[in-house]
Amino acid sequence: MVDAFRSMLDELMGKERDVPLSKRQNKALEFNDPEVCKYELVAICPNRLFRNTKSDLGSCGFNIHDDHLEWPNVKEQWDKLSTREKDRYPYERDLLRYLEGLIRDMDAKIKRNKERAEAESRPKVLKLDDQKRLDDIKARQAELLARAAQLGEFGDVDGALECTKQAEALSRQHETLYKQLTEPERTMTVCEICGVFINSTDNEQRRLVSRGWQGNLTVASST
Repeated sequence: MVDAFRSMLDELMGKERDVPLSKRQNKALEFNDPEVCKYELVAICPNRLFRNTKSDLGSCGFNIHDDHLEWPNVKEQWDKLSTREKDRYPYERDLLRYLEGLIRDMDAKIKRNKERAEAESRPKVLKLDDQKRLDDIKARQAELLARAAQLGEFGDVDGALECTKQAEALSRQHETLYKQLTEPERTMTVCEICGVFINSTDNEQRRLVSRGWQGNLTVASST
């Protein structure tokens, strides 16, 4: 606990925070210091975007970010450089490569999750006894339709209509039973942005968060 608190103070105030000014060896912090986060210097640090969520990228390799006391001065140093001067440093290219890697990783995750979602959302395979029940209904329906046609030929319109009505009822019964027997316990889809699973059994709040309709992955941490 003490070490964690000390590390936090180092990040905010520097490692020489307790050393008298006259004895400090370090000069004012500069933008090219190895401890300064170059990602945040040029744009944003991806590792700080989704902290405490399932998409947490872990700790950044740099220790100094925009919550450091000297950050305004560091950022001003960088911003004052001309485009040509900035091009001498690989910071923007490094960030671009990092982001491209994150995108590739996310695309791969979405692909894997879609394959799993598709597998778990497939209709259940019918058991032999269940298939027989469905076949029996179909057979009775066919018999009634044949009977209706026969009655129609003999001029028994009412009888033909009654048989047709019963056949239609059997058709609906077959459809309902087939759905009950084959419908999976849940169906799954995948968010195209963050790769999270969206289950048919989720409550509405969870579905909204999963789809990103509330705008930020950090919302998920509260569900």
